[in-house]
Amino acid sequence: MPPDGSNPLNNAAATSSSALMAKDRITTGRNTTTTPVSPAVPASPSPPTVDTEVKGKGKEPKVLVSNAKEALTGAAQTTEDHLYSKKTKTNYKGQVTRALAYAAAQTEPGWRNAFTKISSLMPTVLMAYVASKCQGQEGDGLSYKTAEGIKSGLKHYFKTELGCLTDSWSCDSDGNCTGNPVHEVAFDRYLQSLKNRDGRAGTSRQSLAMFYSDIVTLMEHLQNPATIAERTEGLCLLFQAFAATGFALWTRNEELTRLQMKDIELDLSTGTGSPFFTITLTFRKTNQADASKANVYQIHPQPDYKAVCCYTKLKAWLQWMERSGRKLRSEDYVFPALDAQGRIKFQEALSQTRVQGWLDQLTNQTGLLAKRNGRFTTYCFRRGGAQFRFMFAKEKWSLKAVKWWGGWSEGEGTGTIMRYLLEEFTCYEYGFSDMLSPSRQNSRHAVFMGETDTPGAAPITQYSLDVSLQSLKEAISVEMNHRSSIQEQELNHKQEVANKALIDSVMELNKALQESFLAAIRGLGHEPAPALATIPVLPILPILPVPAILPVSVPAPAPTPARKQPQQGDVEPPPAPCIPTIKLWKEAVKQWEVGDHAKGLTIPLRDWTGSMRKTDPTKYSQRKLIAKELDRVGRNEGNMNDIHVKATGVALDESEDVNEVEVVEEDDSEEMEEEESEESEEECLIRRKTCYTCDP
Repeated sequence: MPPDGSNPLNNAAATSSSALMAKDRITTGRNTTTTPVSPAVPASPSPPTVDTEVKGKGKEPKVLVSNAKEALTGAAQTTEDHLYSKKTKTNYKGQVTRALAYAAAQTEPGWRNAFTKISSLMPTVLMAYVASKCQGQEGDGLSYKTAEGIKSGLKHYFKTELGCLTDSWSCDSDGNCTGNPVHEVAFDRYLQSLKNRDGRAGTSRQSLAMFYSDIVTLMEHLQNPATIAERTEGLCLLFQAFAATGFALWTRNEELTRLQMKDIELDLSTGTGSPFFTITLTFRKTNQADASKANVYQIHPQPDYKAVCCYTKLKAWLQWMERSGRKLRSEDYVFPALDAQGRIKFQEALSQTRVQGWLDQLTNQTGLLAKRNGRFTTYCFRRGGAQFRFMFAKEKWSLKAVKWWGGWSEGEGTGTIMRYLLEEFTCYEYGFSDMLSPSRQNSRHAVFMGETDTPGAAPITQYSLDVSLQSLKEAISVEMNHRSSIQEQELNHKQEVANKALIDSVMELNKALQESFLAAIRGLGHEPAPALATIPVLPILPILPVPAILPVSVPAPAPTPARKQPQQGDVEPPPAPCIPTIKLWKEAVKQWEVGDHAKGLTIPLRDWTGSMRKTDPTKYSQRKLIAKELDRVGRNEGNMNDIHVKATGVALDESEDVNEVEVVEEDDSEEMEEEESEESEEECLIRRKTCYTCDP
């Protein structure tokens, strides 16, 4: 302990904190103010390191006694480097520099040194400086946030440089003051008044979310030739890439300005050859110290959302920088600063103030805030991107994915995130400002975002129905073709197995006949003739290939080949299936011409025999009548609709025209009797094991 009773650790910390402002001198006009700096401690040789070892029963480990002053200096340097972020220290330094310059320019007695030594004038000069910035008439008219920033910077300065440690301020009659002048009562009341003033101005202080429609409008404006001529191509490409990247990664604007080329890995591809690149975001608001918690984002092309496609916008900006400057290096900033002539400063990050200025200008030019109360600030792309992916995109993300992608901390409550995402829509949900409107939808306040199935809420047009019907047709056609292909493969496989089994059986039969024939000859006491040693094998009938299943379609089918009479060696046909129920006349044509494999109708109705028709003669007659009528009108769907129902669908199985069905059944039954009478006895024998009803 030093003789004066002071603590060397506190002295070293005070010395290091003084270095924050002692490095720079603030010069204004002819007056030069130098911040007080503690006298330097003369260097002294460090005592040698002493190794001590206690010998005895239990040996103690070696104790290294290092230089205490070096340790304290290192601790102070660590505190200076890492207690505050680089951005915070820069902001504090700027606030102090401007405040000292303001005081040095004043002519009032004692005001020039008001911020360099403790005096009763400190709160007065401080209030005058803040008022010069925030008052609307003679000052800059800045907001309460500006005053709050000045207070934070000067509070840190007074605390570290002048020893104003307590959160209070008082002065006695002798002019001795204690505490920190930023906590003086009158100054505190003035700051609260500024806060109330801005709150009553009617402008929301929270950043509005930039919706996808706003991004589209902004991108169209930046791609306009007139805008490019006014702001240069480089600036337009820069802001397009900045907005698309912020919308894709949900970043705060200040986080995006710190992005460097070493954080991007270009020219990657997936296992299927799809291109992408990655962006690593290490330090976000919720992660300021742990580099291991960085999120790596894969950026893929987004052809459905071209306005916010980070893949194309960011690559276009990087390519423009290389064409206009030089090849990019790992330490270069992705969004660097630009000088007055538009030249790129690769090693200097774009300032948040510059980004906000561009954003305000573009917002005013495009009129994005004409019907909204607030402004777009540092959170606009983050809030807009999160809301878009959670509620409006075609593939909406889960809350778990939103939480990870947005970089929210693990301890962040779900309620906080939901309020962050749904704040504007919560106001809409619980708002009843249109209660007197005669066109108000009563059900709007009952469901989320007013989505309802009640008539009038969302009118359905003929065009939308046609588009939906066409999409449904295409989906059904693809699905039916897929199923037909699978069934065809299964049938081919079964046919191959059956063919192999049949060939093996015939070979075994031939072998058995040979052996029996030779045994019979030996029993007669005769030697087999040489020619008998090579008895010809019974011929194997060729196996007919399974016909390919026709795809489902309405156009005229291929001509049907002549029906082949079954032979004794053919495989028995499967039992006749039931005719599936239908709702549309096109399905009747499909069942008649190609069948319906998905519903078990593998044989077209026109190929059914008389015995098969007996399973359901009524539906068979209906399908036949509709198919022949389509042929009669030239297979024209329009003629079919105009002549009969003038609609694309008819519930055939629920038809009330009983007389017509009975007539068709009577006429068709005569035809079935004729065809059934022509059926040969051999055909009946072949089909005796099926469900068909034939007289023996």
